[in-house]
Amino acid sequence: MSRKIMKLNEICTEPKLTSSNPLKDGYDRYVGLEHIDSNSLTISRWGDIAQDKPSFIRVFKKGHILLGKRRPYLRKAAIAHFDGICSGDIIVLEANQAVVNPELFPFLIHSNKLWSHAIKTSSGSLSPRTKFKDLGQVEFSLPDLDGQKILADDLLNIQRNRVLIEQQIEATSQLISSTLQETCGMLGKRTPTDRLDGRCPEDYMVVKLKDILVKVNRPVELFDHLEYGTVVARRAFGGVEARESILGENIKVKSQFEIKGGDFLISKRQIVHGGCGVVPQYLSGSIVSNEYDVFNTVDCLDMSFFSWLVRTPSLRNYFYISSVGVHIEKMLFKTELWLNMPIILPPLDVQKTIAMTLNELVFFSQIQFGKIDHLEEIKTHLLSE
Repeated sequence: MSRKIMKLNEICTEPKLTSSNPLKDGYDRYVGLEHIDSNSLTISRWGDIAQDKPSFIRVFKKGHILLGKRRPYLRKAAIAHFDGICSGDIIVLEANQAVVNPELFPFLIHSNKLWSHAIKTSSGSLSPRTKFKDLGQVEFSLPDLDGQKILADDLLNIQRNRVLIEQQIEATSQLISSTLQETCGMLGKRTPTDRLDGRCPEDYMVVKLKDILVKVNRPVELFDHLEYGTVVARRAFGGVEARESILGENIKVKSQFEIKGGDFLISKRQIVHGGCGVVPQYLSGSIVSNEYDVFNTVDCLDMSFFSWLVRTPSLRNYFYISSVGVHIEKMLFKTELWLNMPIILPPLDVQKTIAMTLNELVFFSQIQFGKIDHLEEIKTHLLSE
């Protein structure tokens, strides 16, 4: 199939329609950058002009593409399904249907080629912006209109599959939340006066965290010529991940401690934001400073279960009330105070069943994310042929 090289400014224009009185001109909705989701082709939110009285005057029509020119690395561009007005930080694009299939056009706008060029040519340090003049120079290799229709149909099928997978991921996320709440929601104190003994199921037991967790310290002697792996406990219970490897001579804080797979790691300055997790086996031997607390477990506690338990509202609150400080970004974790907090502990076999169920749901989600990545690879290949 023969193809023709065409620049973006040949396949679309930037209509510069305005309205000084949108309501009088029949427009009731507006779109700002906050209404456009990254990597999404659709607009699912908007503002009410009569209620919010925005100062925007730029007009868009149904079928136009709204592209965020501020911070293009956010990849915000979506199809308008209604008429309205939009922010001056949005570029309005209209496809030239004489040379480009209108269903293919949004996929060209969302191509890696366009976003890479937008980022490369944007100007400004704190809030870089791109311009249509620069974007217009991006070149695409396109078949004739019949070939474009075939390509557009393939890409639309990929998009429909992606939407279905995203719905599965969302449903799984909700199932994880409900399962966690049903199995673990009652295991911590809901209020300061809540008596756990009064609602402890048979075969469960009330314990303090210090009864089931053992704080460990494995001091490391640093050698200047050796490299040491470092880690970070991600916020929002994002787990423990590798950071860079650093030569001993370049490590400023010389008081370092070894961690091992299966340890439970707490970032004392990030724990109010969920900065904790179980250390994966492949990160055994990495080091942390005393900004972290490291724990092992006794035989009656499954650490995978515990990593789920701390995500429940009551256990998350334990982290907060065991931290001191005025500003939430500077609160410091008081380990001993936290270790004195009580929980209801299920039998070990119940813990393992709960953890296995939740972990399997996460694994299912990871498979779905992998499918999305595969679809994106196919889409990129189709657009680059």
